[in-house]
Amino acid sequence: MRKHLLIIILSGLFVSNIAAQKVKIGIVAGPVISSKMKTSTSSLTSGDSSRDVTNTTKSSFSFFGGVVATIPLGKNIIFKPQLQYIAKGWRIEHDRVNRPDYNTKLVSHWIELPLNFVYTVPAKNGRFFIGLGPYVSCALSGKINDDREGHDKTIEFKKNDSYDSTVTANRIDAGANMIGGYEFRNGFFISLNYSRGFIDFRNDTNEAKNPQNKNIVVGLGIGYMFK
Repeated sequence: MRKHLLIIILSGLFVSNIAAQKVKIGIVAGPVISSKMKTSTSSLTSGDSSRDVTNTTKSSFSFFGGVVATIPLGKNIIFKPQLQYIAKGWRIEHDRVNRPDYNTKLVSHWIELPLNFVYTVPAKNGRFFIGLGPYVSCALSGKINDDREGHDKTIEFKKNDSYDSTVTANRIDAGANMIGGYEFRNGFFISLNYSRGFIDFRNDTNEAKNPQNKNIVVGLGIGYMFK
């Protein structure tokens, strides 16, 4: 009982100390380049060369936007959570030997929460910052387009069934995030971030032999912290 009471008191003091700090809220948005970990695969058959194919992954361009907070934890250390919408995806070029080539494109939409711990360095007109932390994402929707079919297929977020031809995926993603940038004294800032997912996005039978569908994102953010 005493241990529990002590934990509650210490937690309360910690929260009170954070609340007493100068917490700032801001907005941020910008372009992103997204892809997946495995960028090229080859399927070669000895009996029928017409089925040989090389798949090459190309990056996709999209955007993100959301709100960000800065919570001082020390003299030069800041906790910087960010809640954002972000679009991710990639395009795959299927180069076949004796059959027509084709492309597939995947696009997914996410609500994402990066939790960065940032170290700041004062400068003449503001401060540099660099940091890292985990992130967690929840997929809102997704679609895949095969230009042989001419229409989009909706991605369903459910457990894969080997007897089902539906395109399926995992709704939850988690990974690591790195961030760096510069914040001006007037509140404007610019940042560059890199994130890498730990969980395969696709989980259907078409991707069973290529379990490297982990999101990779590079983003450029432009934002403003309110006074």
